[in-house]
Amino acid sequence: MKKNKEENRRLVPVVVQDANTQDVLMLAYADQKALQKTRKTKTAWFYSRSRRRLWKKGETSGNTMAVLGIRWDCDRDALLYQVEPKGPACHTGSRTCFGTKAFSLQELHDVIRARKQSGDASSYTARLLKDGALLGEKIREEADELVKARTKSEVAWEAADVMYFTLVRMATAGVTPADVLRELKRRNRIKTVRA
Repeated sequence: MKKNKEENRRLVPVVVQDANTQDVLMLAYADQKALQKTRKTKTAWFYSRSRRRLWKKGETSGNTMAVLGIRWDCDRDALLYQVEPKGPACHTGSRTCFGTKAFSLQELHDVIRARKQSGDASSYTARLLKDGALLGEKIREEADELVKARTKSEVAWEAADVMYFTLVRMATAGVTPADVLRELKRRNRIKTVRA
């Protein structure tokens, strides 16, 4: 008896990892064609077992994934896509398909970006995004309070304020936490080479 194409299709599991935060975002499957399209376009492609066809991550949601690296595991029976996600990975709207227990700067950045897009006048974040003078004043004020903080809890509190206002400032320029991590990595490489 002749096997149909679906039975002959070799699917491999693909673990998708945020290249910057190292968070595991999702698990999907790829066949040879999906892997070829991913390599060619530098965008995540998979094979949908339910729809029985190739699909580009984000083709309907817009939440695509730029693929920065592809690696086989030691047995060459599973793949790792290291990606830079453009939005949530999960169809539920969560950043990862494995729950949201670990809060991240990326999640806070996503909330700030949503406030920016909503333009809700009642939102303090939206107000800061529109009023550069107020935002600058808050960054300077909170940085000064951080310098003056004495206890561990005070430093944590003031550092959280500084980080929030810094993320708002970053959002005004379209800078993401991943952009900042890349810059820090670049600086670390320079220091390592000079050392």
